[in-house]
Parts: sequence; structure tokens; C-alpha cells
Amino acid sequence: MKLPVSSLLCLCLAACGGDEAKVPETGADRSAPAPAPESRPSEPEEPKDPFLEPFTSFSHQLDMVRRADVEGLRACVIDEIRDQVKLEDLELIAEHFATLPPGDYARFVEPVGDDRVELKWPSRITFGTLRRVDGKWLAETAWWNFRGRQPQDDSK
Repeated sequence: MKLPVSSLLCLCLAACGGDEAKVPETGADRSAPAPAPESRPSEPEEPKDPFLEPFTSFSHQLDMVRRADVEGLRACVIDEIRDQVKLEDLELIAEHFATLPPGDYARFVEPVGDDRVELKWPSRITFGTLRRVDGKWLAETAWWNFRGRQPQDDSK
């Protein structure tokens, strides 16, 4: 048996309690036009290469130090010091670098020529250098290795 649409509506209203006022609200504005169909999302943007700028390269290196990621940090340094990246050094210094943001360490990134920068403590003492190699800013010194010296804590 086929029922007209109006009969189906009456059946639905009866099931909800008898009148239209008791139909649960969906929160949708019935007078508003229906939303346009979603367009296909564009391809996600590739993450920016952290090595393109000195400060972002340092921030990325700092993240590797905090995570004691030896292989990750080795990808951030020039070939000549790659063997200086050691887990014991990262574990020793990770606590010092654990909480403060990169700007509290390398507040100053000063150029020294076109392809080299110095990382400076807030007191302006140099604690590391980065060198641009094939367009990427890589650590030229093992700035995370504090054996035999204390890291500066002059951010106060």
C-alpha cells in the first residue's frame, strides 16, 4: 500500500509525540540555503625545509638535541663534525635545553660573511656557528657539547 507524503509526515510526527513543536531540533537553520558541495581539498603543503634559514636550522637542531636524536642531529651538521654527535653528550645537555624556547639561547644570530653565522647567548658570547652548505644552514661547531664548560644561563 502506497501512502501519500503528507500521510508519512503525519506518521513521523505522531511517532515524535503528536505535533511539529516536539520534533527534535537539529540546530540547522531551515531558511538558510544548503551549503555548496565541498570542493576537493588541495594537496597538503610540503613542510618548509628547516635548513633554509639560520634560526630555523638552529631550532631544528635544538629539537634533535632535546630528543637525543643522534641520527637526526647528524643530518644537521657539516661532514667534518658528524662523528662528534654522540648520545652521551646529548643526554648530558638535554635537560638544560629542555624547557626554554630557542630564542632564549640563540637570541642573536649574527652573520659572519655570506655563508656563516654565529649563534650568540643573550650576553652576546658566541656559543656556536652555522655554515651554509649547498643552500642549507648546518652546524659547523658542536654547540651542544658542553664538556669542560658550563652552558650560559644569563636569560634572567
